[in-house]
Amino acid sequence: MSRDDEALNMVLAFIRDNPGVTPREIADALGMPIWEVRRIIYKLREEGYVVRSSKGYVARVAPPSTYGITLKGSEEGHAALSNEMSELRKELEELKARVEKLEEQVRELLMGLQGRRKQIGVDKGVKSSDRLIAEVKEIGIVPVSRARAIASFPLETYVARGDVVIVGQYVVDPEFLERFKRRFPLPVTVARKLSSGEKMLLDELMREGRVYLYAGREYRLVE
Repeated sequence: MSRDDEALNMVLAFIRDNPGVTPREIADALGMPIWEVRRIIYKLREEGYVVRSSKGYVARVAPPSTYGITLKGSEEGHAALSNEMSELRKELEELKARVEKLEEQVRELLMGLQGRRKQIGVDKGVKSSDRLIAEVKEIGIVPVSRARAIASFPLETYVARGDVVIVGQYVVDPEFLERFKRRFPLPVTVARKLSSGEKMLLDELMREGRVYLYAGREYRLVE
């Protein structure tokens, strides 16, 4: 056996006995130059005797016999590979479990979103068929007495949901009120041309002290 074969056998035997070993550890243990160890490992890998693992180098269970190397302790190499396979299987099972858990969470989230969409659709359907909301949206302002007569729920329910606001003795559409408030300060000359609903709202805001006439020229908001 040549000197090179002896070095190959030494390195291979050390790898078999110490699965996961690094080139530096091999060089330190065998008293060989690191470059020589790397050269030998390169040959062993090329011929299929060893493989690189996440921890270091491991001897294969049944490599070819190009160099005529006597494989001793193949049981140890087999055990090392078996251990690594077991670890890989364990990691795979953990990943599968995590993926299944994530899939379940996604399904629950999608079901929740679908349920929410259905509920929103129901709410919209209820609102679109509600006489009070329909009338307030169309006119902008409805007397409280009229609102109570056509309401499907107590007026407090509509207010809590933000469907309407109460201004004095009137039930008002929130958007109608906000659009009207944006017109202030409101010149008296423009106020004379307001729609009937806007005039009703202006009068009620003045009665509540939320609007006042400034210098006889324009109406101003208190708030």
